[in-house]
Amino acid sequence: MKKTLLFLSVLIAGLCVNAQVVLNETFSAGTMPPAGWSIDAQASNWSASQSANAGSSSPEAKMSWSPQFNTTTRLISPSMNLSGSSTVLLQFKQMIDHYSGNYQIGVAIRSNGGVWSNAWTRTVTTSYASEQISVAINDAIVNSADFQFCIFFSGNSYNLNDWYIDDILLTKPASTDAAISSINIPTYFTGATNLSTTVTNMGLTSLSSFRVSWQVDDFDVYTGNVSGQNLTLGESMIYTFTDSVDVQSGIYSLKVWVDQVNGLAAADDVPENDTLNKTIRIPTQTVPRKPFFEEFTSSTCAPCASFNNSVFNPFIAQHGDEVVFVKYQMNWPGSGDPYYTAEGGSRKNYYGVNAVPMLFVDGKNVATSSAAVNTAFNNSLSSTAFVDIHAYYTIDGNTVSIDGSITSYTDIENATLHVVVFEGITTENKRTNGETQFHHVMMRLLPDGNGSAAVLQTGVPQSINHVVDMTSTNVEEMSDLYVAVYLQDNETKGIFQAAYGGLSGALISSDPHNSATNVNIDEPITIEFSHAVRLSGGEELTNASAITVVSLTNSDAGGTPVEFSADVNPDKNIITITPTSVLQESTLYELTVAPLENFNGLATYQYSAAFTTKTITSSGLSEIGMYKAYPNPAANFVVISGVSALGKISAVSAADLSGREIMNFNPQRITADEISLSLAGLKNGIYLLSIKGDSKSGTLRLVVIN
Repeated sequence: MKKTLLFLSVLIAGLCVNAQVVLNETFSAGTMPPAGWSIDAQASNWSASQSANAGSSSPEAKMSWSPQFNTTTRLISPSMNLSGSSTVLLQFKQMIDHYSGNYQIGVAIRSNGGVWSNAWTRTVTTSYASEQISVAINDAIVNSADFQFCIFFSGNSYNLNDWYIDDILLTKPASTDAAISSINIPTYFTGATNLSTTVTNMGLTSLSSFRVSWQVDDFDVYTGNVSGQNLTLGESMIYTFTDSVDVQSGIYSLKVWVDQVNGLAAADDVPENDTLNKTIRIPTQTVPRKPFFEEFTSSTCAPCASFNNSVFNPFIAQHGDEVVFVKYQMNWPGSGDPYYTAEGGSRKNYYGVNAVPMLFVDGKNVATSSAAVNTAFNNSLSSTAFVDIHAYYTIDGNTVSIDGSITSYTDIENATLHVVVFEGITTENKRTNGETQFHHVMMRLLPDGNGSAAVLQTGVPQSINHVVDMTSTNVEEMSDLYVAVYLQDNETKGIFQAAYGGLSGALISSDPHNSATNVNIDEPITIEFSHAVRLSGGEELTNASAITVVSLTNSDAGGTPVEFSADVNPDKNIITITPTSVLQESTLYELTVAPLENFNGLATYQYSAAFTTKTITSSGLSEIGMYKAYPNPAANFVVISGVSALGKISAVSAADLSGREIMNFNPQRITADEISLSLAGLKNGIYLLSIKGDSKSGTLRLVVIN
C-alpha cells in the first residue's frame, strides 16, 4: 500500500465556447451511484467515501474488495447526446491500493445501450499513488444521441484492497488548449525548494512548444521554454523549473501559467485553464518532528499478530522514543476486538479503513512490511515540522485532566486537533489471534472521534484543556494511562506534529497567563496548582520557600530579577506574589515556577509565562488604529495588517521606547493590505514600529520574545 500524493484539480469553470464540458462528476452529493449513474454487478462493493485518496477532495467514489467476487463490475455514466461530435476527452483521478495478483481496470464506451467497447485498459499488479487518467476517445461510437461510458474492474476482487475515483470530467475539446493541471510544490516548506508543474494538452491540436512561468505575489517572474514535444489530446508532461522558490517567512500566492502555445503570441482557445494559483506558507522556524503512527488492528486478526510480532513491535523497540503511536482496535474479523469503540470507528471511517492490519504514518497509508515502515519513518523525520506541542496530565481516581498548548510558526487555517487517552498495555481483550498483550490501545479520543477545529496564528499559543471521566471505558489500570496529542491537516490528512503528554503531579496556571498583554502594573500575580504541592524532596512549601522556586524577571532589562513577597494559601495550591515596587509600564516580564511535587511525591513540570504590562502614559507618538501586528508578542516574524491605508510604503523601522532607532526593515508584501517583517537580530523587548507611506505614516507598538 503506497502513500498518496496530492494533485490539484484542473480548473474547468468558465471554459470558452470552443470547449464544452459534457459531464463533471465530483461525487459531492455523497451518494452511490450518483444521480443518473448506474452500477452493473456488485453494487454493494461501490460506495461514496469521505476520504480524498484519489487526489481531489472528499467525498469520492470507492470500490472495495468485499464482498469478494470474480467478475466485471461497471460504474456507468448517464446517457449523453453527442450527435455531431467525433472526439471527446475523458479524465478522472484515481488511486489503487493493491493487495496481490492481478486484475484489469479500464474505460469502455457504447451507444444505444449496445455492447461495450474498451477505450482504455490497464492490468494492475501493484499499487498506484493518486494520478490523473486522460483518455482521448475518437471512436465512431462518440457520434451518438445515446452515448455512455463506464469505468470498470474485471477480475478477482480479493486481489484489490480499494480503488478510489474522483473528478470524472468529459469534455468536447477545443482546437488548441494547453492547461496547467497541477503545481507541484508543498504548501509548507523552508529554504530553496524545487518547483514543477504539469502541463496537459486539453485540445485537438498537438502541443509542440510552449512557455511556462511562475511568480510569487508581485515578485520577479521566472520562465522556462519547452520545445520539441508532441503532446496529443489528453497527454501531459511535468516541467521542472531551473529556478527554485526561495522566499522569506510569510504567506504568499504562487502563480504558474502557460503561454506562447505552439509559438502563438495570442492566448490559446481556452485561456481560463492557462493559469493555476496555490497558497504557500513559509514558517518562521522549524522544530524536530515526531513521526505519528496509527495502527488499525484486532485481537481476532491473525495477520495483525504476525505484523505486530515480526515488524511493528521490533520497530518500536528500536525507535519507540522517536515516534508517537496509537492503536485502534476494530470490530472485525469475526466478533472483533472487545475494545472497539465508536471513536475508533470514526478514525476508521475518516481513513476509509476496511481491512486490518492497516497502518498510517503521518496520515498516509503505509504497507505493513518492515521496509515500508522504516521508509515511512525516515521520510517523516526528514520532512519539515513547524508546530510545537506541549501537554501535561494528571490522574485522580477515574478522572484524567489535560492541559497544554500548541504553537505553530506559520498560520494554519484548516486543521483538527486530536487528544488521545490510551493504555500502555492491555491483556483482557485477548481473543483468537494468539496475542496476549496489546500496546498503546486507544481508550478515548477528545473531545470525540472527530477532534476539535484548530485555527492557528503564527507564534500565538492555543491552549489544550480537557477533563474526562474514564469510568465507562475499557481501561484496565488507570495508572497505565498516557496521553498523545496530534494536529492533522484537513485538506491532505497529513499530520503537522504529534507529541506525548507528560504525567505531572499537578497542572499549573497563572494570572496573568502566558502571552497576556495590557497587564496591570500594580496587582499581585497568582500561580494556581490543580493539586496541593510541596518542595521537591517533601519539605513544606512556605512563604519563604516559595520565593526560592518562583522567579520574576524584567526581560526588557536583560533579565533583571524583580523583588517580591510570596504568600502560600493553607491548601498549598495557590502562590500569590506581590512585587515590592510597581512594575514598569509597557514592559515584558517572565514568570517561572521551578518543578515541585504533589503530596504523593509525583513531580510537576517547570512552568513559565511571559506577559506585557499596559501602557499608562502616552508616548506622544501617533498610532495607526486601522492596522495591527500579529503575532504580538512576536518571535522571529511579524505580519502587519491594514497597511493599504498608508499608500506605497517607503520605510519601516523599529525604535526603543526612548526613541532610539534600532533597526530598519525590508518589508515583504503578503497581500495588498499586509506586509511581513523578519525580526532576526532584534532582541527581546518592546519597540515602536515606524511605518512611512506616501499618504500617511504612524507607529505601532510591538513586543518581541525570542
